[in-house]
Amino acid sequence: MTSTPRLNPRLRAVARGVGAATTGLLVLGLTGAVVGAATLAPPPEATTVPPPEISVGAAPLSMVCAGPPLLASDDGSDIDVDDEFGSGGADLVAVAEAVVLGRDGEPPAATWSSVGGDPVEVPGTGDIRYLSQSDPSGPALLRAEPDGDSTALAAGASAARQDAGDLRGLAAAECQAPSSSIWLVGGATELGSSARLTLTNPGDTAVAASVDIWGAAGQVSADNPVLVGPGASESILLESLSLEPRIAVRVSADGGRLTAEIQDNALNGVVPAGTDLVTATADPGLDLTIGPVPLPETDASAAAPSVVRLANPNTEPTTVTVSLLGEDGEEVLAGTEGMILEPGAVTDVSLAGVPAGSWTVRVGADQPVTGAVMLTRLGEAGELDPDEPVLDRAWMPARTAVDHGLLAIPGLGSVVDDAGLAITNPLEEDQTVTLRPVDPAGQVGEPVEIDLGAGTTENVTDRLDLSNAVAVEVSGTAVLASVALSAEAADGQLLSMLPLTPDADEDQSVTVRLGP
Repeated sequence: MTSTPRLNPRLRAVARGVGAATTGLLVLGLTGAVVGAATLAPPPEATTVPPPEISVGAAPLSMVCAGPPLLASDDGSDIDVDDEFGSGGADLVAVAEAVVLGRDGEPPAATWSSVGGDPVEVPGTGDIRYLSQSDPSGPALLRAEPDGDSTALAAGASAARQDAGDLRGLAAAECQAPSSSIWLVGGATELGSSARLTLTNPGDTAVAASVDIWGAAGQVSADNPVLVGPGASESILLESLSLEPRIAVRVSADGGRLTAEIQDNALNGVVPAGTDLVTATADPGLDLTIGPVPLPETDASAAAPSVVRLANPNTEPTTVTVSLLGEDGEEVLAGTEGMILEPGAVTDVSLAGVPAGSWTVRVGADQPVTGAVMLTRLGEAGELDPDEPVLDRAWMPARTAVDHGLLAIPGLGSVVDDAGLAITNPLEEDQTVTLRPVDPAGQVGEPVEIDLGAGTTENVTDRLDLSNAVAVEVSGTAVLASVALSAEAADGQLLSMLPLTPDADEDQSVTVRLGP
C-alpha cells in the first residue's frame, strides 16, 4: 500500500499564506476593474415614475334644504307672539322643492326626508325627478344616486313668505352640499336684529364644529364649540355671543361635514325691516364675484340702501377695488378704487345711486376677502309707526363662475308671485350661454342660446318662459346666474335671491403613492 507523502508543517503554513495572498490580489484586481468601469461609464440618471391615478367612481349626492324662518328666544326655541304688537302677523307659508335631472334620459334614483327622518322616494316624471313639500317644519335632506359614471345633476330650494309681523318678508335658500369649512357673510346682532345660525349634519357620525365671528371692528368671537349629532340640526342665536351692526361667520367642522345658514331678520323699533336666509359664500379670494342682482329705479332710502358687504379676515389692511358688470361692460364703483379694509373688519359699501338694472359685483383685492350683497325693498308705513315704512331684504352670496348648473325656482305661483333670471359673463372674451327651463311634468324646454359680451350682465327673463318652471339648466364656459324671487304684500314688495347650484360632477380619482 502506497502512502501519500506529508508536507512538513512549516511548508504547509507557507503554502497557505501564498494562496491567501494570491486570492487577495485577484479580489483587488476585480474591484479595481469594477471601479474603473464605473468611472468610464457612469450609471444612467434616475427617472421619476408618476404615481398612478385610480378612478373611484361617482359618489351619491347629498344636499340639505333649510327650514322656514322661526321667531326665536334666547335658547333658539320658538316663542309665543304678542298679538297686540302684531309680532305673529300673517300666517307663514312655505315650500321646499327638489329637482333631479337625467343627464342622458331617465334620472337616477333619489330620496327626500326631514333631517333624521325616514326617506321617501322622489317620484320620477318625464326626464326629471321632482318633489314639492308644503310647509316643511325644518331642514330636509335630498340624496341622489350616481347617474351612470357621473354624480347626479340636482338642485333644490326652500322658500317661505310672511306678509306681516316680525318675520315679514320672502326668505329663500338653495339646498346646499355639506362642507368642512363654511363662510357666511350677512346679518347683524345689534339691538333690533337677530342672527340665528343653524348647523345641520346629514352624516351618520357626530361632528364637532367651531364658530368664529367677525364684526365691524375685527374678530369678536372665536372657537365657539358646537357638537352636532348624526342626522341632527343645532341652532345658535349669534346675538348671545356678540352685538354687532354687521357680521361674517366661519364654521369649521371636524370629523365630518355640515351645512350652515343664518336666519337674518330685523326690526326698526316695532316695524319689520326684513327677513332672509344667508347661505354659504365663496371662500376668501383675490377675485370675488357676487351676482347678478337686480337694483331698482331708486334704492330703498338713504338710511337703508342696498350694500356690498366685504369681510377682511386678514391680520393686515387689505386694498380692494369694487367694480360693476352691467349691460355695457365693467365699470368701477365710484369711491371704491384702492379702498382700504381694516384688519378683520366687516365693511358695507353702499350701492345707492347705481342705475337700475341687473349687475354683478366684482371685487379685486391684494389679500383674500369674501363678501355678499344685501338688496333692500322699501314698502309703506303702517299703523304701528306711521313715520317708519316697512322694509324687506335679500342676501346674495359670492360665487365662482361655473360651466354647468341648475337654478331652482321654488313655489312659483304659490309662495312666489314672480321670478326673474339674469346671467353674467365675467370673462375677458365673449361667450354663449345656453338655458333650458324644466317644468314639474318633467318636460325640458328647447334650449335658448344667449350671446354675452365680455364682462357683461343681462336680464334674460323675457327670453324664455318661466311661468311654469321649477328649474333652469344653465351651460356656458364660465357663467354666473341667479333668480330673483318676488311677491307682492299689501304694503310693498318682498324679495329673495337664489344663486346657481353648480353641477356636482367632477373627476373622481385619487393619486396613489407607494412608500416604505
